Amino acid sequence: MRMAKRMLGATLVTVLALAALPAGSPSPVPAAPESASCAPPCGYINPLIDLDFPDKPKCGSGAVVTAERPADCEVLMEDGASVSYPGTIRWYWVVSDEATYPNDPQQPIEIGFSGTSSNPAYLDIRVAPEGFTIDTATLFSPDHFRVVEGPNGQQVYYWYEQPIEVTIARSGAPEGRELEILQDRDGVQNLFLKAKSTASGDRFREAFGVEEFRFDARGALEAATPDGGGTRDTPAFGAALVLALAVVAMLRRR
Repeated sequence: MRMAKRMLGATLVTVLALAALPAGSPSPVPAAPESASCAPPCGYINPLIDLDFPDKPKCGSGAVVTAERPADCEVLMEDGASVSYPGTIRWYWVVSDEATYPNDPQQPIEIGFSGTSSNPAYLDIRVAPEGFTIDTATLFSPDHFRVVEGPNGQQVYYWYEQPIEVTIARSGAPEGRELEILQDRDGVQNLFLKAKSTASGDRFREAFGVEEFRFDARGALEAATPDGGGTRDTPAFGAALVLALAVVAMLRRR
């Protein structure tokens, strides 16, 4: 009975995928067959997550802001201010390569967002909406199957895409280790947005996606280090320490 239910579920998914294709399109690869030589699960879906913010400043191709800031590098917002960027999240896999399988109807796939542990404490990053739910109806909907032309012909994708907006807000200024890192990067402040989707049943695995945001934070760096950028662990501090020791040595000789 369990084997029959699995085969029925796999067949249903394949039929729905076929129904989503335009006339003349190649058939997607059906779900992996259940047989005596294949103890379930016989395959897995490892979805991919893309985050796309087309209006996000690139802040140069590298991690260093030069003396003449690139035109596309945005200056870090003032304390108490925020900036928002519209974007898109995509959750997908290639059905024609990886097949497709039933999910667990009692375990919908949840997509959520968060920052990362490396993000500076004085910058907060949030996404609206806060998350999405991919339930069985959404997973099997013909609206989310698409055919894409590839180098080797047409490919069938499951393609879940939604608009989002990320907001980055500043509260405070870099301190301590954050300040040291900012100095090491010549005033470039970066932070990351992470997207994660949960697993469902014994076929759908978790997925992760990360997007980086960069700002020209030289103003914050200069405000935090009015002595020209030196801190207790920087060359400026080391030079001052050497000078002080030299003065003490001279006084002792007199």
